[in-house]
Amino acid sequence: MKLRDLLVLFIVVSTISVLSCKEKKVVDVRGVTDKSIKIGTSLPITGAAASLGVQLAEAARNYVKYVNEQGGIHGRMLDLVVEDDRYLIPPAIAALKKLVYKDKVFAFVGPGSASLLNVLWKKIQENKLPTVSITMPDLAVEPFKKYIFII
Repeated sequence: MKLRDLLVLFIVVSTISVLSCKEKKVVDVRGVTDKSIKIGTSLPITGAAASLGVQLAEAARNYVKYVNEQGGIHGRMLDLVVEDDRYLIPPAIAALKKLVYKDKVFAFVGPGSASLLNVLWKKIQENKLPTVSITMPDLAVEPFKKYIFII
């Protein structure tokens, strides 16, 4: 084979490789559509810490409303789903499962306590759920957790 033939073969193989690896369609992302981005939160709406949770939920709703009035994020409106975790572990687990599997949220804000984060972080990692933790215990950052962000 001549050098020219090798060059042509290389170009053909490279072109076929690039074309076969190119994405044919947009990958579906949980909670994101052309028109909306779904975000979930679990807060104590009832129970021992309800006075704080109700205010946090209202603040989140107001901020989502503000963002949507400004045109959303890249034209996508935010859709906030609020679940009541009652500041207890079993309802927090149920709330996270509902947000991930039924509501199919893109991201999660919460939970409202370090003890709840201690229980939920493995499920957050398993589901690759970007999470902004309201609390900032050492557990949130040590060891490094790919999907948990602190304020």
